[in-house]
Amino acid sequence: MIFFVSLHKNSLQTSKMAEINQYRQELKDRIISYAMPEFYKRGVKAVKMDEISQGLHVSKRTVYEIFGDKEELLLAGMMRQLEENRSKLENFAKTQAKNVIDIISYVYKLQMERNGMVGVLFYTCH
Repeated sequence: MIFFVSLHKNSLQTSKMAEINQYRQELKDRIISYAMPEFYKRGVKAVKMDEISQGLHVSKRTVYEIFGDKEELLLAGMMRQLEENRSKLENFAKTQAKNVIDIISYVYKLQMERNGMVGVLFYTCH
């Protein structure tokens, strides 16, 4: 009987941890989705973590629990974009490309779309 109670308790804990992990992942995605357009438009230095937390209606502490600092958030956003582009490129290569020139053209198309979203302030270091 103790074995079954313990097993049930462990199952509940595992389920609760899965919910927490899912919530944290969803929050992480929301933070990135909110922050990246702001970085692109206004520049990384101009965007404050306070503004991100206010825009998402979460505490600044919550944002810092997910991302230790702005650089970590920026890197996560850039990595997500690279993964999205890789996935798009892979899908294009499998379904639409007739040759390598089509693939190269598509890479440049993706880059131009990104450049259209990015303002000059994004590249400003000071």
